Amino acid sequence: KTFIMNKLLLTHLEVDEMYKQLGEKKVSPYFYKINKNSHFFYYIGTNHIFDPNDPQIEIIRYYWQEFLNETDKKNCIVLIEGGERPVKNSDTEEYLIKTNGEPSFVAFLAYHAKIEYYSPEPDAKEEIEEMIKVFSKEDTIYYYIARVALQWNKLNPKPDFVEYISGSLKGYKETTGWEDFDFSIENFIKLHNEKHKHKFSEKDKKCFYHDSNPFTSELSRMSGDIRDEHILNEILKLWKKGKNIFIVFGSGHAIKQERALRNILN
Repeated sequence: KTFIMNKLLLTHLEVDEMYKQLGEKKVSPYFYKINKNSHFFYYIGTNHIFDPNDPQIEIIRYYWQEFLNETDKKNCIVLIEGGERPVKNSDTEEYLIKTNGEPSFVAFLAYHAKIEYYSPEPDAKEEIEEMIKVFSKEDTIYYYIARVALQWNKLNPKPDFVEYISGSLKGYKETTGWEDFDFSIENFIKLHNEKHKHKFSEKDKKCFYHDSNPFTSELSRMSGDIRDEHILNEILKLWKKGKNIFIVFGSGHAIKQERALRNILN
């Protein structure tokens, strides 16, 4: 089954072609749903959101309400991107969106509807171990931190860059257990300067986008494939248990997975 699902995932070139076909149409959010015998699956693919006034927020809210109405909140589960997103009673939508993006907003919706939510991401250590079978440790860690640097550039207001990046570097050090690797911010900057013809700038959003985008980065493509295969397997397990599923991930994931999901869930 996994082999079949892998073959059904769109390649990065097919995803790129889909974006071109969509053209001027509103890509984000990219939405589709599957209804099989009153068994519901909703997928919203976003352009990642850190602005509470982004129009995508209201579109997510609209489909969320539709999902609750159609399922009567029975046997539901919500899937979000990027790891666990704890929500406290005191948290506001605005605070969660500004600090953690739309995954925390969706967690907020689930929390207040008393519906289970979790992040169907692969184990980070296992993903990295797969990555370093193909790429060096330096290239792998640089890719992951470039992704974090891109996220920092989307935040408003922005926390201290060094503190923000150092927190992620510390997390990867703990995850990998590598004692022979320099997880300092200085080394990240050094790796950047070795890879590029221009000097490091924390505000170079275009550079970090290039270094963490599947259309321009082989590491991003491999990481994406590992994640998408894992997510499909998690969705299939939940669907077989009869769960009504509401998932919000980046639009690239939604587009890449659609063909596989329409086949395996139907």
